[in-house]
Amino acid sequence: MRIAIVGGTFSPPHNGHVALALCARDGLKADRVLIMPNAAPPHKFCGVSKLDRREMTRLAFMDVKKTELDETELFSDGKSYTYETMAKLKALYPNDDLIFVIGGDSLRDFATWRHPDRILKNCRLAVAARRGVDLSDALGKTEKEFGTEIELLDMPFCDVSSTLVRVNCNFGFDNSAYLPRPVDAYIKEKGLYCDFKPMVTKLRALQNRDRFEHTYNVVLAGLEIARKTNLDESEVFVACLLHDCAKNIPCSEWHRYGFDNGENLLPPIVHCGLGVKVAERVFGITDARILDAIRFHTTCRPEMTQLDKLVFVADKVELTRNYPELKENYSLALSDLDAAFLTVLSQTYRLACKKHGAENVDEMTRRAMNYYFCNTKQEK
Repeated sequence: MRIAIVGGTFSPPHNGHVALALCARDGLKADRVLIMPNAAPPHKFCGVSKLDRREMTRLAFMDVKKTELDETELFSDGKSYTYETMAKLKALYPNDDLIFVIGGDSLRDFATWRHPDRILKNCRLAVAARRGVDLSDALGKTEKEFGTEIELLDMPFCDVSSTLVRVNCNFGFDNSAYLPRPVDAYIKEKGLYCDFKPMVTKLRALQNRDRFEHTYNVVLAGLEIARKTNLDESEVFVACLLHDCAKNIPCSEWHRYGFDNGENLLPPIVHCGLGVKVAERVFGITDARILDAIRFHTTCRPEMTQLDKLVFVADKVELTRNYPELKENYSLALSDLDAAFLTVLSQTYRLACKKHGAENVDEMTRRAMNYYFCNTKQEK
């Protein structure tokens, strides 16, 4: 018997997960497809209970033939590793052909997983490749390194992620196009993934339509970039959400927030200083890391924190912007935040020099450029 295994956080399970299970079932000619929610990873924003994730997963796949919910990892004590899970499954199904289905990003990182050789003792790999994505190099490298053959599945494009769904819930946007109907209904009934909805509602009153749309896209970009970091996603959400919280506040209202521009910030960056005051007074933010990320998201500074870098980069690479290097910068940010930061900082500085003259660029930006490109002793 061929058993395909599809794992994930499933928070929540969406149409892309269902498409993946169907792709595994039909592409591998699997007799069974085990849908395996994992233990909730740290750093995720808007977490829900394991019972909620189990029920949503059940609802998502209840009408998909040959799929069944597997709770091997969901209720395990402590952190689960794939090599341990596959050993447990092999003990349960010793005479069956186990095929673990992973995505393209997981294939590229597979060699860095805990005991990949032990994983492959108990199962084979299948990779669901999105159409148009070339995985030939990663496929050949992994097959050669581990002496295995990997099946390649042709995965239809699904423009959805669990991150998108959770963000939409907080912004009050419709998810019906992204979720199986029973899952969408369950989320609405239980009020899931709305931890930051009151904060978003407050922000909406401070921003015009275009600025609010930009903010939404910065939040999405920031959370996607954060997946390759150890940053807490709740902090990322809040910092990205509030980065432009003061952008549409006229100078006649600055006094309401205790701001007088004593630093003599230039017009393009005055919203950064004002934004700190708004974040403190309107949204109750006291975390210095978030406040600093708001303050320096336009100018940058020497010794940027990872959160500083992420908000700066997300602001520049959100996909509704329009400049030649946008897609390249976004792709780089998804894989290497530090490299993307240096690239975007350099581009931003050159553009500012061209528009305003080098002598008129903000002093903090010039200090950041000197630190990152002239100070060879800096820690990277």
